[in-house]
Amino acid sequence: MGPASFLTPEDLTVASRNQVGLHARTVGWLELGRGPNREHVDTEGRTVSHVTDETTNRALWRHYLTVMTEAL
Repeated sequence: MGPASFLTPEDLTVASRNQVGLHARTVGWLELGRGPNREHVDTEGRTVSHVTDETTNRALWRHYLTVMTEAL
């Protein structure tokens, strides 16, 4: 969806769904539940798990909550 792309019907569908998502107050479909049972803390204090787990996603949102809470 840029100056070098084609605008196909599928692009319009994706853009429309993105707009709906941006206006949503909650995102019930968003679940970051892959792999918490495999997470462990390594010897350097980092939380690690399998490469396909959503450990990094959960960490990002935990950090975001911390930063936004401190901003208040």
